[in-house]
Amino acid sequence: MQPILKKQYIFIRAILILLIFALALFFQTLKSKLVSPDNESLLNEKRSEDFSLVADDYRFEKFFTQEEFKGNPASVDTTSHPKASRFEEVLNAEAKKGPNFAGHYTLASWGCGTICQAVAIIDAKTGFVYFAPFDSSVGVDFRLNSNLLIVNPPEKIKEVSGTAVLTWLTTDYYRWENDSNLQ
Repeated sequence: MQPILKKQYIFIRAILILLIFALALFFQTLKSKLVSPDNESLLNEKRSEDFSLVADDYRFEKFFTQEEFKGNPASVDTTSHPKASRFEEVLNAEAKKGPNFAGHYTLASWGCGTICQAVAIIDAKTGFVYFAPFDSSVGVDFRLNSNLLIVNPPEKIKEVSGTAVLTWLTTDYYRWENDSNLQ
């Protein structure tokens, strides 16, 4: 590589690194504004009616559901959500596996970019699809017999970050309210 081209390459690479850092800082600031206790109303506007933030103890047993699904899962209803038809293949593949969350739901997740997983919940009884009001960075933790959904579980954050402190990566807790508007 010629000396001038090498200098240009280094300069462009430095600019790209600064741009990535600036974007990460921007998204961290935006996220902190969305989840700030001082701005709870903004958080409520961004939250889907089907999810509510869990305010207390985060143990799966505390959000136990006795509901049990028997039979074959319903076909995915791609008309139930505007995004459902776009992700029909992955939703169908996951729905066929049967419920894995909150009694009669199937939680499906798939990659949506670098450290990004989209999350949807499929009702095994009706095939209705709910898209989560968030994306995960390092995954979600859930149980068949619990309504609790942990986004970016602490142990997965530790796996990814090691000893580094990633202030932009936080654990969030949600309680699924079985299709209701309960908060």
